[in-house]
Amino acid sequence: MGHVEPTFNWTMSFPPNRQVLTSDIEEVLYQRLCLGRPVGLAMRPYYQSVGSLLISYGKAVSDYNVSVHDADERRALDMALYSKVVAYDRVGTVILGDPTTAIPVPKGL
Repeated sequence: MGHVEPTFNWTMSFPPNRQVLTSDIEEVLYQRLCLGRPVGLAMRPYYQSVGSLLISYGKAVSDYNVSVHDADERRALDMALYSKVVAYDRVGTVILGDPTTAIPVPKGL
């Protein structure tokens, strides 16, 4: 696995509660790719969250635009930054190689 651009460690956990966000990567590798799915199809669930992250970004920007307290502005800007960086980080994640290739799996598995 790799990235087509630099990535950040903090995009793999949600800073406010430190929830780990790597279950999608684990599913892609162990339950999809290693069971014979082509790379492109294996990565599909990982990329699906990009839309919701960009929606969160838009909501945070809207919250910032209507906030009246400094603390609310700061929280909205933090969430906007986090959501956009994580979305673009996910878009930049790739498994190097032909997206139509798959790991050969022995018959009967």
